[in-house]
Amino acid sequence: CLGDSVLVSGPAFMDSYLWSSGDTVKVFYHDQPGPLSLVVVDGSGCLGISDTLQFVQVAPPPAPAITQNGSLLESSSALAYQWFFEGTPIGGANDQTYTVDFTGNYYVQITDT
Repeated sequence: CLGDSVLVSGPAFMDSYLWSSGDTVKVFYHDQPGPLSLVVVDGSGCLGISDTLQFVQVAPPPAPAITQNGSLLESSSALAYQWFFEGTPIGGANDQTYTVDFTGNYYVQITDT
């Protein structure tokens, strides 16, 4: 996701590491989108070249819109839903709509992937 990083690691026991990002260490956190590859050299001078990894940053989905019609709450469309009451998940409340039982604060967590 946008702003996250991934821990990447090269093989052990190499004399040198050169990542396409310019990093020269075995292990580091990578936080840029795009291709990443590695060239290593072992103690015998043998060269190794990795496959290219492709990093993609995905923006988080927009916050769900909730509409209320009396005691019925309805979320914007998504793949999966979890409704909460006062910060606690409501068991079995996994539909786009939820009928309110008590006065209080409700919100929904949606999943789009």
